[in-house]
Amino acid sequence: MRQGALPAEMSSWMDGTLIFGRGQYFFQTVRNPHNYAYLAAFNHLGYVTYLPQLGLIGLFVYGFYFPLSIIRDGRWLWRYGSLPILRYVGLLGSASIICPPIMFLMSSHFLAIGYFAPGTLYGALWSLTRSERKKISDRRVMDEAA
Repeated sequence: MRQGALPAEMSSWMDGTLIFGRGQYFFQTVRNPHNYAYLAAFNHLGYVTYLPQLGLIGLFVYGFYFPLSIIRDGRWLWRYGSLPILRYVGLLGSASIICPPIMFLMSSHFLAIGYFAPGTLYGALWSLTRSERKKISDRRVMDEAA
């Protein structure tokens, strides 16, 4: 039940380490004293889910740094990508990362099973951006040497 999730997850976070959390899926080891269905729907509250599992560091990394870095990298690739396909990958990645943080205000998170495909896109975007930046850096070094 989702109405019990907020107090349960917050108390679980307080019982663990505030900075590092208790680990992913720690709630599978939580014992139910009533021996029937769990009273809380763990893993359903978006940004709150990061706290008991990954702590404040996880909330910062997955909730803020990761989406902002994807937007930054996608924007860079859109502006400076050497091929049109790279620019469109940058645009797609930047546009698609906008929706999940808004959804996470209500429910869901990047730790869920359904984020394999977007994770692949964001990983490819990250890798392509690094590759393109290295090419530009190498060109500058060669131009300065010549």
